[in-house]
Amino acid sequence: MKTHMAVQARGMLGAMIIGAALAGRVFGDGLAGEYLVSDEWRRLLAYYSPVSCPAFLTEANYFSIRGAGALSLDGPSRLFEVGSVLPIGLYQSAGLTAIIENGKDIAAGGYVDASGRYYASDRTTNNNNCLFMGSYAINPVHRLSVGANLNFIYQENFDDPTFNVGLDLGASYRLTRHPLLGDHTFGVAYQNFLASKIAIGDAPSYAEQIRTILHSTYAERRVESTIEFDITDIAADPADFVQGQDPSIEWGMTAQIGTWLLRVVKAHAFLGLHGNSEGAQVDAWGLAGGVNAPMANNGRDLNVEYQFRDEVDQSLMATHSIHFRVDIGMHREEIYARKMARLANVLPNELYNQALKLYYEGKYWEAYFIFGQILARFPDFFKNDMVTYYRGSCLEEMDMRARSLATYERLKEEYAKSTAISLADLGIMRIAYRNDDRLTVGRQFNLLTAEHVIDSLKYHAYYLMGQVNMREDQQEKAMQLFDMVPETHPDYVFAQHSKGVACIAELNLERAMRAFENCLQAQVKTEAQKEVYARSCLFLGYLFYEENSLSKAVTALRMVPQGSYYYEDALLGLGWCAIKARQWGDCINAGSMLARTSDKEILQYEGALLKAYALLMQKNYDAGLNELQAIADGLQQFEGPSQDALATERHEYQRVRISYDYLASQARELSLVEQSSATLLSADSLHAEQQAMARKLRAFEKFTDEFERRHFFARGVDKLREDVDYALAVLGKLSGRSDAERVKKKLIKKTEDLDDEIEKLEQEMQKIDGEEEQ
Repeated sequence: MKTHMAVQARGMLGAMIIGAALAGRVFGDGLAGEYLVSDEWRRLLAYYSPVSCPAFLTEANYFSIRGAGALSLDGPSRLFEVGSVLPIGLYQSAGLTAIIENGKDIAAGGYVDASGRYYASDRTTNNNNCLFMGSYAINPVHRLSVGANLNFIYQENFDDPTFNVGLDLGASYRLTRHPLLGDHTFGVAYQNFLASKIAIGDAPSYAEQIRTILHSTYAERRVESTIEFDITDIAADPADFVQGQDPSIEWGMTAQIGTWLLRVVKAHAFLGLHGNSEGAQVDAWGLAGGVNAPMANNGRDLNVEYQFRDEVDQSLMATHSIHFRVDIGMHREEIYARKMARLANVLPNELYNQALKLYYEGKYWEAYFIFGQILARFPDFFKNDMVTYYRGSCLEEMDMRARSLATYERLKEEYAKSTAISLADLGIMRIAYRNDDRLTVGRQFNLLTAEHVIDSLKYHAYYLMGQVNMREDQQEKAMQLFDMVPETHPDYVFAQHSKGVACIAELNLERAMRAFENCLQAQVKTEAQKEVYARSCLFLGYLFYEENSLSKAVTALRMVPQGSYYYEDALLGLGWCAIKARQWGDCINAGSMLARTSDKEILQYEGALLKAYALLMQKNYDAGLNELQAIADGLQQFEGPSQDALATERHEYQRVRISYDYLASQARELSLVEQSSATLLSADSLHAEQQAMARKLRAFEKFTDEFERRHFFARGVDKLREDVDYALAVLGKLSGRSDAERVKKKLIKKTEDLDDEIEKLEQEMQKIDGEEEQ
C-alpha cells in the first residue's frame, strides 16, 4: 500500500519520507511538498502500534515493548520505530512511540556551465525526520474503545528544519469473541485531525486520512488476518495542490493473513492495492516469518520476525525489515486483582489487628465483636479462618463454653484445610476437660497427637490428658504424659507439679520431691505459672516437714510469696514446723500472721490456736487464756459450709449457666449485624449482663474450691473445738506453779497429739488434685 506523507508519513502513519531521496522528486497527486512514501515496512506492527489506531491500545494486556527497523544497504534512508504500551487498570492504556528517519548524506547544490556540463558540490546534506507520539486509550463502555495520539513532528528538511504538532483520533469495537467464529476487532482512525489546521512557521499543512482496520484471530490465535483500508487527502484544500494537478482523493488497501505453527513458528503473506479517481492496481506484495515463543516468556508473547516487501513498480526498491515485540510483567487483570485485594484488605486488616490487640489485652468482649464485623462485612477476607478461631477463643476465655464449642466446630467444617484446625481441636479439648467430658477429651487427644500437628500443641494435649488420667486414678499413665512435656514449653511447670501430686498419690514421696524441685527451677512468667510455682514450694515444704527436715521445710515454705493464694497455707505449715522445733517465737509470729491475713474463719482460729499453744509453752498463761477464750467464743457462733449450702450454690450455678449460654447466643447474633448506634447500645447493655453473670460463675468456682480447701488444710471444726475446750479446762484447774508444770506436761502431750493430727492431714493432702492449674 502507498500513502502520501510530508514529515509524518502523510496522515501520521509513522512512515518517514522513504521516497524523498529517490532519483528525482517523485510527487503524488499534486499536494505541495508531498512525496510518494510508504509505511508498509512496519506492516507487522499495524495492530499493535497506536500509529495505526490509538484505540487498539486497550487490547494490550501486558506492558509491551516493540520495535521495527528497515535497514536497506542501498536505500536512501534508514527507518526505525520503537514504542511501549502500559496498561492502566482494567480499561485504560497509555503509550509512547518514536519513529525516526535517518537520511543518508547527499550532495548539496551544484551547477551547470554554459556547455551544459554539471559540476557537483563538495558540500553534503541530509534529511533526518522524527515523530514523537504520546497515546492514550480507554474502554468506556462494554466493547467500545476510544483513543488519541498527540504528535510532535520534526523535519530537518535538508538544513531547513520545520516543527509541527498534530492530533489523531481513533475508535475500536470488539465485534465478536467466540471460540469457533473467532475474535474480531474493528478500528477506525482519523489521522492528522489537527495537523491540517495548524502550521507553525513555514511548516506545511498535512492532508488528513481515514484509516480502517479489521483484525481477526481464529483457533486460539493460530490463524490471524488483517484488512486495512485507507482514504487519503480528505478535506484537502485544492489550492494546496501543485499547479496543473487535479485534486483527487487516494485510497489504499492491504490484506494480510498469517499462521502460528506449533505455537512457535509464525508466517505471513500480504498484498497491497492502491487507487484514486483514475483507477486501482496491485502495487505490492510481501512475506514475513519468524518465531513467537511464549514458552520462553512465562506464557507471554516473545515475537521476532523478518519482513520482505516488494513493489510491482520496479522503479521502487524492495524493503527488508526486522520486527520484535515482547510482553513483560503481569497481566492487567492480575495487577488489578492484586491492587484491589490490597485495597480491600486494608480495612479488614486494620480491624483484624485492632481485634488482636484487644484480645491480647484481655478485652475479649470487644475483640469478639470486632472479629464478628470482619466476618459480616468481609466474607472473603483471607484470614477469616483465624478470625473464626479467635471468636471461639474469645468465647472460651469468657467461659461461654457451649457457644465456643459450636464456633470451633464451625471452623473445622468451613475451613477444613486451615492451619487453625489444630488450635480449634485444642480449644475443644480444654472445654471438654472443664466439662469433665472424658470421652471427648480422649477423642481430641487422638486428633492432636497425629503426625501433622505441631509439637507445641501436642504438649498441651499431653498435659490435659495426664490430668484426665489422674482423675481416673491412672497415676502412672499420667506421669508418663507429664514427662513428655519439655521444659521449654509453657505447660512444663504445670506438668511437673501435677506429676508431683500424682507421685504423692502413689506414696512415692522422693519422686514427688524431684518433680516439685523441677518446678522451682522452671522459668515462670505468667501469673498462673507463678501461682503453681508457689504451690510447688508449699507442697515441697510439707514433704520436708514429713521427713522431719524442718530447716528445708521452713526454707521452702518461706519461698511462697505473700501475695500468693497459698500464702496462708504456707503460714500454717510454718506454725507446725515451729511447734515441732519448739521455736515458740516463730510459732507466735506465724499464728498471728495467719490470723490477720486469712479471710477464712477456720484458718484464723487455727492461727490463734498456734499462738495460744506457744504462749502457754512460754508460761504466758494470761495471754494464752485470752487467745483461747476468743477462739472458743468464735467457734460457738461458727458454722462451716454444709453440703446443703454447696447443693444450693450448685443449683444457682446451673441456672446462671443456662442464662449465660443464652446470652452468648444473643451476642453472636448481635456481633454479625451491621454496626449502628442501636446495635452498639445493645452490645453495651448485653456486656453489662455478661460481666454480672461471669462474676457469679467465678464466685461459684471459688466457693467450691474454698469448700474443699477447708477440709484439705485445716482441721475439722469439731476437733478444733475439742482442743480449745481441753486447753481451757486445764488452765481453769491451775492453782500454782506445780499445777502449771503439770499442765505444761499435758500441753506437751497435746502437742504430740497435734503432730499425730498433722500426719493425718498429710495423708489427706495426698488426695489433692482438684486445684491443678490448667
